[in-house]
Amino acid sequence: MRILIVIFLSSFYLTLNAQSDEISFSLSQGEVLDIILSRMKPDKKEAIVKYRNEAINVALEYTYQTLPAFTITNTLYGNTEPTILIFGKWKNLKVREDFIPKIEKVVPDFHEQRRDIWSIFKLAYYPLENDLNISIDPDVYNVAFALWGEERELEKYINFYKEKLDEYGGSIRLKLQDGKSPFRYRLDPSLFLITSWEDKSTFDSFFSKIDNFEDYNLIDAQVYELDK
Repeated sequence: MRILIVIFLSSFYLTLNAQSDEISFSLSQGEVLDIILSRMKPDKKEAIVKYRNEAINVALEYTYQTLPAFTITNTLYGNTEPTILIFGKWKNLKVREDFIPKIEKVVPDFHEQRRDIWSIFKLAYYPLENDLNISIDPDVYNVAFALWGEERELEKYINFYKEKLDEYGGSIRLKLQDGKSPFRYRLDPSLFLITSWEDKSTFDSFFSKIDNFEDYNLIDAQVYELDK
């Protein structure tokens, strides 16, 4: 399994563990984690260069830093088919929420550029109340879940989910709740998870037991296989 990493020269902490080859990164309390699910249209090389030169430079001025990204090789459940999962971070919630009004003034066609480049561009951001350490082993089978539901129904489903996860030997590598999304880019799942498995067959056995989302009255679910 390969993980695509895009790194700007920045001060964020990134550790590659030489023994396990795990990819790790950390964020501090008060920082904001971005999650982007996107799919780029073909033949957009010139457009993406323009976007990077104009929009990304402003984002960097506003403390944005890129973090590891995953290629999405398959949509296992759901009707949205992004091809990449991107992480990023901001210094705090204020600069994160000030960025959109700022970029709209500096780059008036900012949203039009995004629509021209990407057929899918969904974003959620998470202000962190505590330090967050993420470590993912690229040599195992990793799967992302985005779940939407009312609190009571979601809690019932997650209790069932965790019971089966323990039974089949999976582990939760990342758990995020109550994300926010800027206007136009709604993602904001009630719960976002990345889980790791010894192999695909083990996950398939687990998934066959927990894909009854409708039985728990979940509003929506998206499940993505990360790059292998």
